[in-house]
Amino acid sequence: MIDFKSQWEFYVLPFPARCSFSEGKWIVGDRYYIDATGRLGAYPALYSWDDEEKKPEPVLDIKADKYSAHYATRSGFCGALLKGETQSIPSVWENGQTLQFDRGGHKMGIVHYYNGKQAVGTIRVPGEESWNNNDKAVLWDADGNIVWLGPEGQGSSANFTNGQQQVGEICEGTSRTKACRWFGSAETLQILHPSQALRSEATKIVDDKIFGWVSHETDDHPYEIESPGYWCGDENDWNSLLPVDGNWLGGTHQRCEQ
Repeated sequence: MIDFKSQWEFYVLPFPARCSFSEGKWIVGDRYYIDATGRLGAYPALYSWDDEEKKPEPVLDIKADKYSAHYATRSGFCGALLKGETQSIPSVWENGQTLQFDRGGHKMGIVHYYNGKQAVGTIRVPGEESWNNNDKAVLWDADGNIVWLGPEGQGSSANFTNGQQQVGEICEGTSRTKACRWFGSAETLQILHPSQALRSEATKIVDDKIFGWVSHETDDHPYEIESPGYWCGDENDWNSLLPVDGNWLGGTHQRCEQ
């Protein structure tokens, strides 16, 4: 495992063989996972590496099919199996097996998180007025059935489930996202978005905390500032993770692991 001496230190991971473009994805244990491809614009493949190995190696041996890796699972990863330019099948790869989830009669979907029983993500539904309303938050239960989390007429995304509740975002207008959570159905939608924030998103649940970020405007800067933090209850219980001392403007929290 790379021994980082400070929070400001970074390490450049090696390119996989025959690859020229790469992006770090996540870390599990001592292994680093990256997306990499041999040419700009091509579909990337997922590779893993630790600092005892010379080069990262591909995680999957897929010759004909392309895939998009979104996030790690307990023993693999989740995302979408890509079929040409117009179809994507919500999928999970674990223990050498591929699980494919129902798209509800539509052509495109993706799994954002899988806990071994439930999966959450989005399915793209055509025909809405605006592009950002096309993605609809969904929950796949333990039997693989789709639960549409909604709401109707708005874009939405489910990012994480702990088995009891799901968190993500809904979209109002062209780009105003609002953090939210559900308790297994569309009727249980609860908005977590703080009243003074511009945008927000919930990304993970750890114990009794819902982690995510909010953005706001400041008098000193003409653009919005993102701040990582967590909720312990409703929209009025937002807690920023930025240090209280020093000249900190903002930051983004994407994932939190125990």
